[in-house]
Amino acid sequence: SDAFHTNALSSTGVVIKDAGITPKSRIYRNAIDNPQSASNTLKFGQRQLALVEKDGQYRTVVPPALIEHFEVSPSGRYALFREISRNFHHSMKFSRLARCNHVVDLFNMERVYSLTCQSAAVLASKIKDSAPTGARLTAWLPNKAHTLMWVEALDGGDSRNAVTQREQIAQLPAPFNTNPEVLHRTNWRIYQLYSTENGRIFFTDWEATNKQIRLWSWLPQSKSSQPPSKPSLLIQ
Repeated sequence: SDAFHTNALSSTGVVIKDAGITPKSRIYRNAIDNPQSASNTLKFGQRQLALVEKDGQYRTVVPPALIEHFEVSPSGRYALFREISRNFHHSMKFSRLARCNHVVDLFNMERVYSLTCQSAAVLASKIKDSAPTGARLTAWLPNKAHTLMWVEALDGGDSRNAVTQREQIAQLPAPFNTNPEVLHRTNWRIYQLYSTENGRIFFTDWEATNKQIRLWSWLPQSKSSQPPSKPSLLIQ
């Protein structure tokens, strides 16, 4: 019955004032376009992840950071959280800032694993089918106690690079001290990845030149002695 919550460390203060209707991207850029505004944005944007025990005791899981998302493993042992880079720049959209995913062991409140950080998506705004490098679309597999799954670019994030396989889906179980297992590779760019409680995985990949999208489904084999299964194409 323990509970998690993220709290903003500061609840008052003005970062910017705007009397009119302004697009979200412009508000974000105005909030960091000078050193003082950027400092205020960092100050008021920080949060910390805390664990509240059923007896009311309060423990900090993650110190103050620009925490964007957190997710507890099905076993309740680990917490995955995503942190936004502090390297703001007003010329880059908020959605394209660099991000890092980390795992915390909730038994001892220690960070035990960090995935390869997702780089700032500079190319994604300029080149079709490009993506940030590093782990993205990271989540716990719901049918396993504490196993991570994510997507990585194999072409350096640049679709102009000639490669036979552009993306891969990987997984890694606790205690996160072995090499990740590659589940699947594809020659198109993955932009959606989901898994179900029975272990079935769905993903969509995209090819911008011909404006084509594919939806795939597959159920990876649970026993290594069985031949590896392959995704089935549902829609193209």
